[in-house]
Amino acid sequence: LSSRRGVAFHEVPHNCTIRRLRSRDERIALVHARLREAEIPAPQVIPQAPALKQWATGADSAPGLGVGNGPGAGNGHGSSGRGVPEASRTEAAAELLARVSTAVNRTLADPIPDPRNGVPQVYNRSVQTVERAAAGSELFSADDLGEFIPRGPHLPQRVDETSAHTVLDSFLRRRGHAYSGGMSSPNSAPYAASRLSVHLAWGTVSLRTVFHAHELRLSELKGLPAATQIDGAGAGRWRKSLTSMQQRLFWHDHFVQRLEDEPATEFEPINRAFAALEHDGFFPEPAAEYERRLTAWLSGMTGYPMVDASIRALRTTGYLPFRMRAMIVSFAIHVLRLSWRDILYPMAGWMADYVPGIHLSQLQMQAALTGINTIRVYSPVKQLIDHDPDAIFARRWIPELAQHPASTVHALPATPVAGYPAGVVDYRTETAIAKGHLYRIKGSAAGREEARRVLDRHGSRKRGRARSG
Repeated sequence: LSSRRGVAFHEVPHNCTIRRLRSRDERIALVHARLREAEIPAPQVIPQAPALKQWATGADSAPGLGVGNGPGAGNGHGSSGRGVPEASRTEAAAELLARVSTAVNRTLADPIPDPRNGVPQVYNRSVQTVERAAAGSELFSADDLGEFIPRGPHLPQRVDETSAHTVLDSFLRRRGHAYSGGMSSPNSAPYAASRLSVHLAWGTVSLRTVFHAHELRLSELKGLPAATQIDGAGAGRWRKSLTSMQQRLFWHDHFVQRLEDEPATEFEPINRAFAALEHDGFFPEPAAEYERRLTAWLSGMTGYPMVDASIRALRTTGYLPFRMRAMIVSFAIHVLRLSWRDILYPMAGWMADYVPGIHLSQLQMQAALTGINTIRVYSPVKQLIDHDPDAIFARRWIPELAQHPASTVHALPATPVAGYPAGVVDYRTETAIAKGHLYRIKGSAAGREEARRVLDRHGSRKRGRARSG
């Protein structure tokens, strides 16, 4: 296929999508028109987990509990209930079913609870342990069961259609007013952001369904005075937040389109002039020093708390707010002076919401390889102070710092503490070197010529504004 279309094999992106489009503008018009077509109705919410009822009533064919993502859940290793005497399936089994069903229903109704109400505790026992308790082989209390299905703003999301529509509804009816102003901090973003990215990535909800749901909600808010209180906030605040989120739905398709237009961007900078970084002394020498820096970044051991906490959180949960993703990319390129290729695939593997076109476009944009965007160098110390003033996020994900006060965490890496790595490099020295290389290439004749090509091919076509990335 690629040879018939004149596209070299190495240019084929790993999502296997190649489209030879005659007109990008026609494609954009088509996408916008489809977004406004009638949506597909949402499925009914599942009231409870059928496997639990089947197990508790003693059916021999009952499967393992198979719900949630906690230890033993959904892995097929739990006992099915075979061989448990019928006499033992009495009050203990009934109590187990009632409490786990309550946890299931609470999860469906509130998949992303407000962190101010506390994060559910992860239930660390295996399915077999719960079943033995229900069979009377050991005593257990109501507190012993805990949240059998771990859910919370700092835990991995369940990915299925029911959860997708529940999360969408919770955003539009309960959480969405906090989106503007709350989506940047790693403490508020897990609740304030839509949390739909993983569902859009895996196809458990369509972009069109999300768009129509926003349109419907905005129509309800239309005309209401800004100060009118509705679902926990003023109507004006709701409109601002939902409109902001809706605009990002268009960005989603815009960045996916970039990769489809130019598949080679998986392997080369979108602005080809920045390929010069490969041989102009940008990368640290010798090779052992480069490996030291890369290893520190990959393991979240750079000595910069906001960077380390963000990397550890992303690797554990698959989720990280956009600003923090941009910061760890900037740190890798502008502070450690690593190649964007060496962080591309590790980050892709960490993300639960990985979409090739979006990840590639954003990574190159934050790495300052487009030539049409502002070169943004994030200060991890400033990001920590601005977005984690009490060091809650940093101390949650860096146990080495858990017992230290926020003031001590904010003073890192300038004032090291025992048990936590010293700063892997000096921020000021390294960023000065990196910015010198990037600005020189951006301002060169080749950089400017490539920037015009990138802008013409990939720039925004939004009416009334100059084209931009």
